[in-house]
Amino acid sequence: LVRQKNIEREDLSACLVDSRVGACLMALITLMIMGTAASVLRGKELADAGAVATQLEPLFGSWGKGLFCLGLFSAAYSSFLINSMIGGFVLSDGLGLGSDPEDKWTRYMTTVVLLTGMGVALYVINTGAKPVAAIVMAQAVTVIAGPLMAGVLLWLCNRKDLMGEDRNTPPMNALGGVGFVLLLAMAWYTATAKVWPKVSGWLG
Repeated sequence: LVRQKNIEREDLSACLVDSRVGACLMALITLMIMGTAASVLRGKELADAGAVATQLEPLFGSWGKGLFCLGLFSAAYSSFLINSMIGGFVLSDGLGLGSDPEDKWTRYMTTVVLLTGMGVALYVINTGAKPVAAIVMAQAVTVIAGPLMAGVLLWLCNRKDLMGEDRNTPPMNALGGVGFVLLLAMAWYTATAKVWPKVSGWLG
């Protein structure tokens, strides 16, 4: 994305503002969702999306469920398209086939990602199979990918030969280290409380 936008070093300060504002907004939205869910849904049995939607009823009344479903659809649809495009770009670029949106291989790889997702969805719908295995696999990948990406980013941002004068300062490393430890803790919890019990159940 940086290459596609032709971002140079002199654009770093503006890019940092973008990143920080985006991160703060995402954190606030997450905290709002967690707060409303904790106050309304605690102790309830959540069988489907409709049950989760009740968290909006104190504020929006009977409109809460409709608003929740509209938001859920918008989030899923936008994430589906954006993640597929990013997956296509990264896959094409990683194979040395180009990363420009106008490159044919970028479009081919994006199509492959979209068709893979559609194929899995059609399989689940047509066979009636429960998507538990796919969910567990996604959680397992997250357990590995999250801390791995955070560790690599910290390592790269501290390399003087790559970052020069812009490498991480000690306060930034301290904050990054706290985040890395939290990611490790969440990954450990997911692995031990969610992934391994399912896998051990399949193994008998």
